[in-house]
Amino acid sequence: MNYKEGFDNAVKQIEDIGVKYATAKALSWKMQEMRKVVLAQMMKKQEGSVASREMNARASNEYIIHLNGTETAIENENKLKAQYERYKAEYEKVRSLCSLEKAKINII
Repeated sequence: MNYKEGFDNAVKQIEDIGVKYATAKALSWKMQEMRKVVLAQMMKKQEGSVASREMNARASNEYIIHLNGTETAIENENKLKAQYERYKAEYEKVRSLCSLEKAKINII
């Protein structure tokens, strides 16, 4: 096994996926935080009691679309996190194999 290639590949993937993961995490966070803003904006458009306006706002297409977008953002974030963690584990695997190989050489 070529350890340098293994390390280089793992580091490159960690960097590439890390950037994508950071962007996805920021979007996911923003979408989750914006849920309250979208709900409040929808409530402002309604008439009636606060409870009635909230019920109508939560049932609105705009709010449902926002929730679906939030779901997609969270799903994407979690998929990228899994990929990121996979390459971190790959790096550790190569590091462990390299250390094992070095230990074998020192024994001989």
